[in-house]
Amino acid sequence: MPRAPQLECSLSEAREGVRALCRERPEPVKAESVPLAAAAGRYLAAPIDADRDQPPFDRSLRDGYAVRASEVRPGQPLPVRGLVAAGQEAAQLPPGASVEIMTGAAVPEGANAVLMLEHAEARAEGIIPSRSISSGENIAPRGSEARAGDAILAPGQMISAMGAALLAALGYAMVPVRERPQVAILSTGNEVVEAENHPQPTQIRNSNGPALAVLVEQSGGLAWRLPIIRDEIKELRQALRDTACAPLILITGGVSRGRFDLVEEALLEIGATIIFDAVRIRPGRPAVLAKLPGNNGNAPRLAFGLPGNPISAMLGFRLLVQPALAWLAGADERAWDWPGRECWLANAWHGSASNLTQFLPVRGIRHGDKNLMELVPYHGSGDLTAASRAEGWIMIPENTENLPSSSPVQFVPF
Repeated sequence: MPRAPQLECSLSEAREGVRALCRERPEPVKAESVPLAAAAGRYLAAPIDADRDQPPFDRSLRDGYAVRASEVRPGQPLPVRGLVAAGQEAAQLPPGASVEIMTGAAVPEGANAVLMLEHAEARAEGIIPSRSISSGENIAPRGSEARAGDAILAPGQMISAMGAALLAALGYAMVPVRERPQVAILSTGNEVVEAENHPQPTQIRNSNGPALAVLVEQSGGLAWRLPIIRDEIKELRQALRDTACAPLILITGGVSRGRFDLVEEALLEIGATIIFDAVRIRPGRPAVLAKLPGNNGNAPRLAFGLPGNPISAMLGFRLLVQPALAWLAGADERAWDWPGRECWLANAWHGSASNLTQFLPVRGIRHGDKNLMELVPYHGSGDLTAASRAEGWIMIPENTENLPSSSPVQFVPF
């Protein structure tokens, strides 16, 4: 089949193309209910409401003494009438007295402040305050965090460790989440063998497959690795057909313009529409986004072709695939947020002006009171040893020749 003209675009245009194609799908994958312990990293499928006031009682924020603020005078003793620990029912506070209280315990009726242990001296006749206190001090009032029925978490939020803690506090032993979309991972190349095999002198082990599987799982997907595909159009075409049940396909290698780069041709042969096949970035310029027809009239499927060099493949995943996967997994609009943040360059960079947006590996260092990013020397996008010493990339805008030290740059974490 004759090769189609190259469909090259900028990074921003590529990300927008991914977003537009994802929006052709009417909704994310189906919802299911899973145990809380299995919900981390999943996306909520329904709103989460408070089942009762949070906190459900006036809660002490400190170890100390529950008091009436107006009765606390420095140097004047207050007798202690009992103790309330976390989980205990609190008795009423008698007038002119205090109750010893622990952090997290329910404040006794009649008390309106908690005097910290550090601000009271315990004696036989009671406590001797060293300072006065204001009403409400060291107390979290009932319902101050949320009221029963309040919406706490919205659909589309990823469940983090903090989210899991909140869900447990709200009584959600089972959590409504989106199913994890299946992602088919195809590694191509006659020179590629699996990690357990002994490579010939001119062969390399498959590092892309395991790396992309980890990234898929971390991003809310379900990784499905297929056997290595040789540089044969029939084999590649059949492998693509075998992945018809997956809403998203990842292919590494075979996406450039050489004689054995057959991914784009194979995609076209099974009815795909190519959205782009090159992105003006370095590393990772050869990158394919294709729209595949859905099965039985279902929503269209997405296929990404990423370069064979592992650093290029992982960068392409971070910039292009991850937001699509998060969206398919049920993420809200934050899926499309730019993954970078501003940082400062530790050492000067000198290069040549190019129409490509460049990404260079860096690691963080401390310099005085600033966190800077230091360039990690490496030998191109196949240098995994150097990349393992880095924490992410900095972005060098197109047509940039030089960046002095301390220049603000965008940092994209691995």
